Formats: sequence, C-alpha cells, structure tokens
Amino acid sequence: MRNYLFILVAVFLGMAFILVGCWPLSDWHEAQKPSFPDENPPLTDAVITVPIRIPFSELHNRIEPLLPKNIETNFKKGAHTQVGKGQDDTDDNGSFGYLYDFHRTPVQFSPIAGGFVMTFNFDSFFKLWKRKAAIIRPLLSGETNRFGGSMTAIVRPGINQDWSMQPILEIPDPHVDKVEFHINLPIVSLAKADITGKVKGFLRDKLNSTKDNINSNIAAQVNLPAKAHDMWSKLAAPIKVLPNQQMSGLTSFLAIHPISFSFGGVTSSADAIELNFQLKCRPEFVTGFTPPVSNDPLPPLSPIIPGGRFYIQIPVVVDLLAMSAAFKARLLANGGVISPPNGSQSIKVTDAEVFATGAHLVVRVDLAGSVNARVYLLGTPHIDSVSGRIMIPDLKWTAESKSLLGTIAIWLLSDHFDDLIRGHATFDGAPYLAKVRFLISNQLNLDDPDKTITTTFDGQAIDISGLFVDGYTNRVSFYFRTSGECRIALKHLP
Repeated sequence: MRNYLFILVAVFLGMAFILVGCWPLSDWHEAQKPSFPDENPPLTDAVITVPIRIPFSELHNRIEPLLPKNIETNFKKGAHTQVGKGQDDTDDNGSFGYLYDFHRTPVQFSPIAGGFVMTFNFDSFFKLWKRKAAIIRPLLSGETNRFGGSMTAIVRPGINQDWSMQPILEIPDPHVDKVEFHINLPIVSLAKADITGKVKGFLRDKLNSTKDNINSNIAAQVNLPAKAHDMWSKLAAPIKVLPNQQMSGLTSFLAIHPISFSFGGVTSSADAIELNFQLKCRPEFVTGFTPPVSNDPLPPLSPIIPGGRFYIQIPVVVDLLAMSAAFKARLLANGGVISPPNGSQSIKVTDAEVFATGAHLVVRVDLAGSVNARVYLLGTPHIDSVSGRIMIPDLKWTAESKSLLGTIAIWLLSDHFDDLIRGHATFDGAPYLAKVRFLISNQLNLDDPDKTITTTFDGQAIDISGLFVDGYTNRVSFYFRTSGECRIALKHLP
C-alpha cells in the first residue's frame, strides 16, 4: 500500500513539473480601474454678430424736413436775396425787389463704406432790381441764368462707449452749374459776373448750419440706447427650439449667456444701414429643461474682438453599450489570440469593454496565457466630420496598467499592442453626426415662434469636445463642438 501511495505522489509531482515547464502558470494581476469625476465640458467663449438695421425710409422721414428749401445770403451790403419759392417784394428800405425760384428733389440715400450718403438735386434762378419808392419802373436790375446742381452730405455713424450715438457728418462742396449774374439798365445790359463760387458758398453754409440738427435727429431716430437694452434683455433669455425627433422629441433651448458687446462697424445696403455689434458670449445648447434668464445689466461697449468666431457644443446621447459590444466582437475574432511580432508566446484576449469616465473613454482588456491580467487604456474620442468614424487617436495605457505590465510583461508596452487595440476602437458615428448636422441646419438657423429672433449659422467643422456620464441614468452624451460665423437678427426693437 505504501508503495502504491509513493508511486501516486511521484506521478503527481512529475506531471506538475512537466506542466510548469511547458506552460508556466502566472498569477492574476489587475490594474486599478480608472475613474474621473463626471462634469460637463466647460463652455467656450464665442462671438456672435448682432446687427441693428436702420431702414433709409425711417431716416428720410426724419431728415427731409430739416434740409434747406429757403436759402438766405447777402451779395451786397444792404441787399437781401432769397432762394426759394418767392415773389416780387421790396426790402425794408423799399429800395430793392427780388424774384426767385428754387426747386429741390427729395433727399436720396445711398450706401458707402462705413455709412451712407444723402443727396438732393436742385435748379434755380433769381432776379434782383433797384428802384425808388415813387418810380414804378426799376432803374437797375439783374438776373442769373437758370442753373442746376446737387448737394451731398456724408454720414458715418459713431458709437460712444456709453451706447450714445455720435454721427459724423461731412459736407463736401456742392456741385453747381455755372452761374452768371447779368446787370441791366432798362434798355441795355451793362455787365455780367460769374458768381458760381458765391452760390456754392452760401449753399454750403446753409447746409452746415443744419449739421447739428441733422446729427441729433439721426441719433434720435436710431434711439440706440433703448435698442441696446432691449437687445441685451432678449439675448439674456433662452431661445426656444421646437421639439424634434432627432433629440427624442424633447424641447431644446439655445442659451446665449451674453458677456459683453463691442461695436464692429457699419455696413450698408440699397435700402438700409446696419450697425454691427459683436457679442461675446458662452452659448449652450440645452435639452430637457429651461435654462435660467441672466439678470446682468447691459455693460458699456468693450474693445472689438479680433477674429472672433462662434463656437457651441451640442450634446448627443450615444449608445455606448453597442459601441462596446462591437469593439469586443472585433477584438475576440479568431479566438482573441494576439501574436506579437517578435515571436514571443501568444496571449489571448478573453474579454473587453469600452466605458466612459470623466471626459475620457476607457478600454478594458482581460488577458490570459503567459499573462493573466486586467489592464486599461485611456483616451479622448474624436470624429471624422466627413466619414463619421469615431476614433480614440490618443489611446494609451493608464499609468497603473503601464506600471503593472512593466513588471510582468514588458513586451506588451510596445507600439504593436496598443496600435492593435486603437485600430479596433473605432466606431460608426454617422448617425450622431447626422443629428448634429440636423440641429445646425434646422435649430441653429431659426426664426423663433414669436418672430423676434432670427439666427443664421454656417458651421461646418465638427469634432467631439468632451463627454458626460449622467450619474442618475448612466446615459453617455458626446459633446459635438462646431464653429463658424453666426448672426442673430433681433426684430421689433424700439
């Protein structure tokens, strides 16, 4: 009996020696599971162009009555002449009579760089004579040829830091055809004189005398401070976006979160000028709840922001479980066996998973064979905005996994293995990209139901700026960041 027992123990020890020699057994090793706090990606400072449109028709109604129809001057001491619709009359001394005729076209507005031009045309002539009170027939008379011309005023709106408007009005010399004044006796013409320069002078002086009045009326008509306060309050409130199936039928909002304004200059079209303001903000696309309204007061104007663009992050819920299952299936194909290029012993992947923590995607890989371990790779997702493929180009071992493999299987730290994992960790993001493009074209280019706000946005570049794990629902949202030029036009301003 003892002999049989001795033989049995010897056989067992021999088999164990053979097994250990042919396939060394290794202990199970597990790196620490990475974990980061879940928080929304920070909002990005952005710039929106907000124009205030001033139709020329509104300015015309305000300015037309201010432009001269009657123009007074003095050619000679004691002589009083008017250009306008007049009649035969005498001056206070009863020694001069005059007759005048002046026709002016309505003022026309036209655009120029940085402002607008006001122009009107006119034609006129006048007659002047000297006489004595007791003599009916005048002893000496004079008259001009009928002459025409045009007058121009250039307006470039200036905006002060306190939102007050200060138009800059320039009045070039008027264009006047040649004006000759003929001096006549009752029978014969005595002389003639070119008075074109004098006519230009008194026309220019008359228009200059109305400059301050025109400036104040332009500022009053635009009423910029009231428009600015109304503009600020409208942009401080969230803009409602109608529910849509792309976002699970939930009501969404575009929250602008305004910070400051700067004046970006004037553009003009055939029928209006636009005062363009740059709004610095931190826009946010919110789904499922109403964002609060900002109560911050309207700030003074700030210096212009060079090269400002609009950036916004659009959260889209992704099916990370399906992405993880697809990754695992690819990695475990062909039995999950991985053979390194240096001829070392193969290992086998027995399980794999993709999950999210903080702003990262984590790949878990379980290995068996010469290495029995659970290790992790960490990276941030990105999307190809053309193909729609989601990738993790910076996928690398976590510090704990790298330290562990450095002691049990340093060959796994070569580029071959993490390149292989990175190549399998690509996913179809086309459906999510389609949602983002839908929101850009249909929700960020909108005319709101109250007809007070219109937004236009030309964003094309799209990438993933971060992700968020909802601790209550475990839903994972990718934040797709897009940038471009954005304009918000506000209607019904005072």
